[in-house]
Amino acid sequence: MKIRVAKCCPFVSLRWGCFAIAFFDTSFHIVNLEMCNSDVLDIILICIYVIHALGCFLLIISAIIQMSHLVIVYLISNVVQTLFFVATVYIWINCKENSVFEIVVTFIDISLSAYFWIVAYSYLRVCKERVPDAYLGSASKYSIR
Repeated sequence: MKIRVAKCCPFVSLRWGCFAIAFFDTSFHIVNLEMCNSDVLDIILICIYVIHALGCFLLIISAIIQMSHLVIVYLISNVVQTLFFVATVYIWINCKENSVFEIVVTFIDISLSAYFWIVAYSYLRVCKERVPDAYLGSASKYSIR
């Protein structure tokens, strides 16, 4: 995939950006917006938030130990969460109980989720590019000639 960024923000590296993303994403989703008083959608939303919180936690661990495999859980949970939000936007708009503020917050969340996914994916690629160099460098020292 060709969509990658070099830094999270102009002065923030991808690694520190992953810390900020996990913190911001978790705190942003602590607030549970009601969805037309539908019990089924609320249960699905809670399950998605729990899975996404686990993905955010693993993103923090991945940024600490620089392990690329843990980022994949965040990427998958972010895609599932974003797809759920996009699918429920239609329900939110048709439901007369929701305010314009809640709908705008959802659109902002979808936009930020897409950018956060790109940053986390870029960090995943950076981690995967570093690992072979480290292994190849140590293997070449001990190779028999």
